[in-house]
Amino acid sequence: MIEHTLFRLERLISTLPSQIDQLSEDDFTTKKAAGSWSKKEILGHLIDSASNNHHRFIKAQYEDRPLISYDQDKWVDENDYQSANKQDLIVFWLALNKHLLRLLQNMPPQKLAKTCRLPNDLQVNLSDLFIDYVDHLEHHVAQLIRN
Repeated sequence: MIEHTLFRLERLISTLPSQIDQLSEDDFTTKKAAGSWSKKEILGHLIDSASNNHHRFIKAQYEDRPLISYDQDKWVDENDYQSANKQDLIVFWLALNKHLLRLLQNMPPQKLAKTCRLPNDLQVNLSDLFIDYVDHLEHHVAQLIRN
């Protein structure tokens, strides 16, 4: 299952930046409804997700069941992705995900079984957390590239 998930992440890394780059600035920055995120903010959310999951993937290898959580709406607001440069966001997302891919490709199988706590006190192993990360990424990618 991990091999397939690594493949899925590799595919996103190789295709998503050009797909986002093709979006018009208007499509990328327009909010479809009051209180919703623009596609630019969705990409920012994916950057936050990568950053927070990076912490989980590292800390769970050497700490006993670390708890790492974040308020996704506050992170998007505080990072002010809506006013960020499109290319900067693409490059940042790409660098984070290339790093996560390398990290998971090199992680020994016994470390993939280590656990991490989520805010609801649910305990998940790193393997399942990685699969969930890519599932979450694909969910939001569908929002980014649909017309």
